[in-house]
Amino acid sequence: MCRALTRSWRFLLPRRKEFLCIAESWVEDGVPWRKVGSTREGSNCIGYPVGVAREMGGYEELVTLGTPLAMLPRPLTPHMMVDAMKLHMAPVNIADIIPSDLLLFRLNGCPDHVAIVASMKPLQIFHADRDAKCMKKTSLPAGWRPILAFRIEDLDR
Repeated sequence: MCRALTRSWRFLLPRRKEFLCIAESWVEDGVPWRKVGSTREGSNCIGYPVGVAREMGGYEELVTLGTPLAMLPRPLTPHMMVDAMKLHMAPVNIADIIPSDLLLFRLNGCPDHVAIVASMKPLQIFHADRDAKCMKKTSLPAGWRPILAFRIEDLDR
């Protein structure tokens, strides 16, 4: 198990812990940000959880999410990313999120950034940071408010 098992991971199922440990290893390994990507050679925001799922194996519904989202025309329209995520994951109330859930943010006028919930109290996220040019684990940046949350249900099996 990874060294960063926090108190907020204590009650998670093993596959959720594994997902978070792999996500953290991407930060520790310095995986770079890339406009289109979902591997340790480079990743964008949606590619990050897709690549983590691919490393775990058996999560094809999430892995297949990466391809259509990476190919979406820019700028995104308000419904594109939301519709794609709803096809592959279960929406969750933001008040009910747990580590390993995905948050969707509106940073540039429409839903356009995805992050993995890393821990609770305080809320921390794993995300592909375009400005830092790498995957990061950070507290929720000022002004960022998630608009939707999604759960990868297969992590419970």
